[in-house]
Amino acid sequence: MSKKKHSEHHGGAWKVAYADFVTAMMALFMVLWISAQAPEIVLATAEYFRNPFSAISGKFSGIVGNDLAQSKSTTGGGGNATASAAVDMAFFKSLAKGLSEAFNMKEDEVDKPVDIIVTSDGIRVLLYNKPKHPLFEKDALQLTDWGDFVMQNIAWLIERHEMSVRIDGYGFRKPDAKDFVRNLQAAPADQNGPWDLALGRANIIRSSLVYYGLTAGKIKKIVGYVETLKEGESDDQQRVIEISLLKK
Repeated sequence: MSKKKHSEHHGGAWKVAYADFVTAMMALFMVLWISAQAPEIVLATAEYFRNPFSAISGKFSGIVGNDLAQSKSTTGGGGNATASAAVDMAFFKSLAKGLSEAFNMKEDEVDKPVDIIVTSDGIRVLLYNKPKHPLFEKDALQLTDWGDFVMQNIAWLIERHEMSVRIDGYGFRKPDAKDFVRNLQAAPADQNGPWDLALGRANIIRSSLVYYGLTAGKIKKIVGYVETLKEGESDDQQRVIEISLLKK
């Protein structure tokens, strides 16, 4: 009686090939994912793979909205400090881009009502009383519709991140000697006086940001300044409010 011969098995070669395929697909997925992330996420992920033990021990955090890359240890701080500063700068730039997009501003736009400046420790938002987009009503403490729109967006964006806020208000006086004396003698209740406008408007910005959702405790300082305009300058060329967003 003849025995049937069973077909020979090919072993586990197909399993190895399948595993390679799955690995390649996972790698492709990771590349596509990381390329779509914000700059601070890319930098945080890169830092993790450079020094994973540091990330696990808490010396480095790549979570947006927390204190990015805070390291209070001075041991071996050279490389960590550089990486931390790079992540901070990427985060500040990302936040500035978000503000620009919220205001529908283009980088090459002329006569912008808002300037956003990235610094080493945060962001400065300079707000102007431009004729087309005045922040405040003329010589008054009342925000315009545009001013309300700006406050809503700034409050919403700041509240999402752990940052402290400083508000500087600016008033202006003309270089004429008579105007100089009149401005100095402005009555405390005179809302048209430069000092009253500077401090009053800064306080209006504070209360407006809080009204639109900003935690009041994040506002650390409010300051008023009065500057003398140069000959030929007008106050709509000058910032009336400067909001500084600083890393805690």
